Amino acid sequence: MNDRQLSRPEIISKIDGFLDMLSYNELQFFNRRVYEKLKERRAEEAKRSLVNFHIGDKVSFEHTSGTIAGIIVRLNQRTAGIFTEDGHNWRVAPSFLSKIIIQK
Repeated sequence: MNDRQLSRPEIISKIDGFLDMLSYNELQFFNRRVYEKLKERRAEEAKRSLVNFHIGDKVSFEHTSGTIAGIIVRLNQRTAGIFTEDGHNWRVAPSFLSKIIIQK
Protein backbone atom coordinates (compact mmCIF):
# COMPACT_ATOMS: atom_id res chain seq x y z
CA MET A 1 0.00 0.00 0.00
CA ASN A 2 1.25 3.49 -0.87
CA ASP A 3 1.47 5.81 2.16
CA ARG A 4 2.22 8.90 0.06
CA GLN A 5 -0.26 11.69 0.68
CA LEU A 6 -2.05 12.97 -2.41
CA SER A 7 -1.70 16.59 -3.48
CA ARG A 8 -4.80 18.78 -3.89
CA PRO A 9 -4.71 18.53 -7.71
CA GLU A 10 -4.43 14.74 -7.47
CA ILE A 11 -7.39 14.58 -5.07
CA ILE A 12 -9.48 16.80 -7.36
CA SER A 13 -8.58 14.62 -10.34
CA LYS A 14 -9.62 11.47 -8.46
CA ILE A 15 -12.91 13.08 -7.38
CA ASP A 16 -13.56 14.15 -10.97
CA GLY A 17 -13.02 10.57 -12.16
CA PHE A 18 -15.27 9.29 -9.37
CA LEU A 19 -18.05 11.71 -10.39
CA ASP A 20 -17.91 10.35 -13.95
CA MET A 21 -18.85 6.91 -12.60
CA LEU A 22 -21.92 8.05 -10.64
CA SER A 23 -25.55 7.75 -11.68
CA TYR A 24 -27.83 10.75 -12.06
CA ASN A 25 -29.42 10.14 -8.63
CA GLU A 26 -26.03 9.77 -6.96
CA LEU A 27 -24.87 13.02 -8.58
CA GLN A 28 -28.00 14.76 -7.29
CA PHE A 29 -27.23 13.47 -3.79
CA PHE A 30 -23.68 14.83 -3.90
CA ASN A 31 -24.90 18.08 -5.41
CA ARG A 32 -27.17 18.58 -2.39
CA ARG A 33 -24.29 17.74 -0.03
CA VAL A 34 -21.96 20.23 -1.73
CA TYR A 35 -24.69 22.90 -1.69
CA GLU A 36 -25.25 22.35 2.05
CA LYS A 37 -21.50 22.50 2.76
CA LEU A 38 -21.21 25.77 0.85
CA LYS A 39 -24.19 27.16 2.75
CA GLU A 40 -22.55 26.18 6.08
CA ARG A 41 -19.26 27.78 5.08
CA ARG A 42 -21.01 31.02 4.05
CA ALA A 43 -22.84 31.11 7.39
CA GLU A 44 -19.60 30.51 9.31
CA GLU A 45 -17.84 33.27 7.37
CA ALA A 46 -20.72 35.67 8.01
CA LYS A 47 -20.62 34.91 11.74
CA ARG A 48 -16.87 35.51 11.84
CA SER A 49 -17.32 38.80 10.00
CA LEU A 50 -20.22 39.93 12.19
CA VAL A 51 -18.10 39.88 15.36
CA ASN A 52 -16.26 42.92 13.98
CA PHE A 53 -19.45 45.02 14.08
CA HIS A 54 -21.72 46.30 16.83
CA ILE A 55 -25.10 48.01 16.95
CA GLY A 56 -24.52 51.73 16.59
CA ASP A 57 -21.44 51.40 14.35
CA LYS A 58 -21.37 53.77 11.41
CA VAL A 59 -20.71 51.80 8.24
CA SER A 60 -20.73 52.11 4.48
CA PHE A 61 -21.12 49.73 1.55
CA GLU A 62 -21.08 49.96 -2.22
CA HIS A 63 -24.30 49.81 -4.21
CA THR A 64 -25.01 50.30 -7.91
CA SER A 65 -26.18 53.81 -7.03
CA GLY A 66 -22.90 54.59 -5.22
CA THR A 67 -21.59 54.43 -1.67
CA ILE A 68 -24.28 54.15 0.98
CA ALA A 69 -23.61 55.04 4.61
CA GLY A 70 -25.68 54.33 7.68
CA ILE A 71 -25.79 52.98 11.20
CA ILE A 72 -26.09 49.35 12.23
CA VAL A 73 -29.42 48.95 14.01
CA ARG A 74 -29.59 45.17 14.06
CA LEU A 75 -27.26 42.18 13.79
CA ASN A 76 -28.86 39.06 12.35
CA GLN A 77 -27.28 35.65 11.85
CA ARG A 78 -25.89 36.49 8.41
CA THR A 79 -26.60 40.18 7.83
CA ALA A 80 -26.50 43.54 9.50
CA GLY A 81 -29.54 45.82 9.47
CA ILE A 82 -28.44 49.27 8.31
CA PHE A 83 -30.51 52.46 8.66
CA THR A 84 -29.53 55.35 6.42
CA GLU A 85 -30.07 59.09 6.90
CA ASP A 86 -32.63 59.14 4.07
CA GLY A 87 -34.78 56.68 6.04
CA HIS A 88 -34.04 53.48 4.14
CA ASN A 89 -33.36 50.13 5.78
CA TRP A 90 -30.88 47.70 4.24
CA ARG A 91 -29.85 44.16 5.09
CA VAL A 92 -26.19 43.76 4.13
CA ALA A 93 -23.75 40.87 4.47
CA PRO A 94 -20.87 41.91 6.75
CA SER A 95 -18.30 41.13 4.07
CA PHE A 96 -19.62 44.16 2.14
CA LEU A 97 -19.45 46.56 5.09
CA SER A 98 -16.70 49.01 5.99
CA LYS A 99 -16.61 50.83 9.32
CA ILE A 100 -16.61 54.59 9.15
CA ILE A 101 -14.05 55.94 11.58
CA ILE A 102 -15.01 59.34 12.97
CA GLN A 103 -11.97 61.36 13.98
CA LYS A 104 -12.43 63.92 16.73
